[in-house]
This record gives sequence, structure tokens and C-alpha cells, in this order.
Amino acid sequence: MQEVREAADMSMYAQWLKCGVSRDMIIRVEGGEPIPTLHVAARLAHGVEVSGADGR
Repeated sequence: MQEVREAADMSMYAQWLKCGVSRDMIIRVEGGEPIPTLHVAARLAHGVEVSGADGR
């Protein structure tokens, strides 16, 4: 997740503002913990503008 966020030239703070997932959750996910729900995964993906269908 961190690589995707950084490739989008986005700070963790900017992702948090855009997707509304807590900073602590972003840190845990980037640290390798599993994403707890599909809803959180979708919000994180939206935060870096990645779609589930085509990976972009």
C-alpha cells in the first residue's frame, strides 16, 4: 500500500484526508497487517485512485 500511495505522490496525511481512513489504520496496513474489511480496502483504494477492475 505504501508503494502505491508514494507512486501517487501522496502523503499519508493527504490519503487520510481523501479517504477518511484513520492514520493509525493506514500505518497498520502499510506495515503489513491485513485490511479488516472490504469497505476499508475500498476507501484506501479510492484515496489513491485505484479501481478494483483494472488496477489503476
